[in-house]
Amino acid sequence: MEKKLAKYITLVALISSLLSFGFVSVPVFACVPDNRVTTCFVKAELWTTIPWTTPPTELPLSLEICASGSPCLLIGAGTMYDPACGRSIIMVTGCINGHSLTLTGQIVKGIDTPQLKGTPIKLEADLKTGNMILTFGPISPGLPLSGLTFVFTGTGLVSVKP
Repeated sequence: MEKKLAKYITLVALISSLLSFGFVSVPVFACVPDNRVTTCFVKAELWTTIPWTTPPTELPLSLEICASGSPCLLIGAGTMYDPACGRSIIMVTGCINGHSLTLTGQIVKGIDTPQLKGTPIKLEADLKTGNMILTFGPISPGLPLSGLTFVFTGTGLVSVKP
């Protein structure tokens, strides 16, 4: 438990420093923040199909995110991994609207592929079913797949705690 708490505190410190230096922008959402504090944990294994390979290749993506704040202004960080690009650290902001969680952000560090820094991501999750869609891209310049956008789908675990 202490290890998870230390990891969470480190992520919060990273988020705070990135926000203070203007590296991550916080979007304006159509709801009024309140004093409730909500924490969302997302863990998923999502898939996309690479159509230009013969036969088409299924590509997995593992995702873990922790975001907290007001239900309509969540700020968080997490990690992504896929065999093609390796591990990446992501920063996200988002909101809960009914049974829907939306998080948008970008890769702030491509651990195995540094050129991914700045590539946008958007996660849409149904809190009831666990169905998720992750839009990844357009991929930052400097990579063979530069400019392409991938859509990963699947189910995962979303835990929302007050």
